[in-house]
Amino acid sequence: CNSMEFFKCSIGGVSYGEGITEIERAIQARKGIKLPPVSEHEHAVEPSFNFRDKRLTDGAWRDRSDKQLCRGFFRVLAVCQTVIPEGNPTPEEIVYQAESPDELAFVVAAKRFGFFFKKRTVSSIEVEEQQLDPSKPNVVVTYEILNILEFSSKRKRMSVIARSSNGKIMLFCKGADSVIYQRLTSSANGYKEATQKHMDEWAQCGLRTLCIAEREIEAQEYDSWNKKFIEASQALEQRTELLEDVAELVEKNLTLLGATAIEDKLQTGVPRTIEQLMAANIAVWVLTGDKQDTAINIGQACSLVTPNMKLRIINVEDLVKKENDGEISSAEFEELAMASVKQQLQAGLIDAEAAKLLDADIGMVIDGRSLTLALTEELSASFLALGTHCAAVICCRVSPLQKALVTTLVKNSGRITLAIG
Repeated sequence: CNSMEFFKCSIGGVSYGEGITEIERAIQARKGIKLPPVSEHEHAVEPSFNFRDKRLTDGAWRDRSDKQLCRGFFRVLAVCQTVIPEGNPTPEEIVYQAESPDELAFVVAAKRFGFFFKKRTVSSIEVEEQQLDPSKPNVVVTYEILNILEFSSKRKRMSVIARSSNGKIMLFCKGADSVIYQRLTSSANGYKEATQKHMDEWAQCGLRTLCIAEREIEAQEYDSWNKKFIEASQALEQRTELLEDVAELVEKNLTLLGATAIEDKLQTGVPRTIEQLMAANIAVWVLTGDKQDTAINIGQACSLVTPNMKLRIINVEDLVKKENDGEISSAEFEELAMASVKQQLQAGLIDAEAAKLLDADIGMVIDGRSLTLALTEELSASFLALGTHCAAVICCRVSPLQKALVTTLVKNSGRITLAIG
């Protein structure tokens, strides 16, 4: 229903936040497990914010040993955004206009944690920040916004480069773990694995996750980079591609601060509607940017993935990890991944034939890296053959190009299909 709420977060390898998501409740209900009714404490504290944890709220984060890290995390939430504030600039009365509901959730969360974004001008923003010393009053900090590296479904991240009142030039970044982890400093901090574990657990609850990171940029490096950024932004041809290339030069050597988890609410009646579509023999293909576990659990909650469905999961996660860790080259990855996806598709077709004999449903889940290979000339026929045997297909972490290619492919399947982008 396009309503997102800040629900959990991880800072420095410590997980924060309480409560049960709508997706968890729906999954348990489908399993016949009764949960207690939604209590008053499970409703949103305010629109876009449904977070509860006494270790962080009401300024309690300032009593923690890692308070410097917490401050950095909240600062990224407050500064790395393109939100427009309207109305009276007080925490109670301000109204935020955001391009997306998740960006709105981050700014509201920053405000609740004591980093109140209150004003934007053409070239700067003002944030009223709690100080580390609880006895000192809040201070208004002005950040000169030097550059905004915009989010896109291809980049899967956004960054803001800002100069604070102390003269430091900082890059604040938020994005998918798949792209942020590739850009962390080689001496990455020791809570990388703990943060990844938290994100994986949240994905199983149907929550949408993003990593929060930052880096300080020396003035000389920034001046050199900014000349290239200006050239790219003024280009008359291939401007988007040039800006993406320039962004790659500066979005590196990041320091991981933590991760966020947003609950994306389902519309009322979604499970019943999808049940009726599938009962009418309409295949449903979901094309989503979500992580695999998130997509599967949302699929279960909305009756797309049923308890009796044989689910064939196609991914190359092990090979991706080896490539990221430098154990195999990109060329080796392509060769091994192609063979792996081919084998998984063939195994899926065997499952599909068996399911057909038993008059049972089969579903397929495929991730973005595997989908790229499945759409090649060599494998697209097998991919389409398996997909047309499935009652449900979930394509995870897909790009706009992949969405277009899959949509074109399923139109040729000869079966009534509903594609949900």
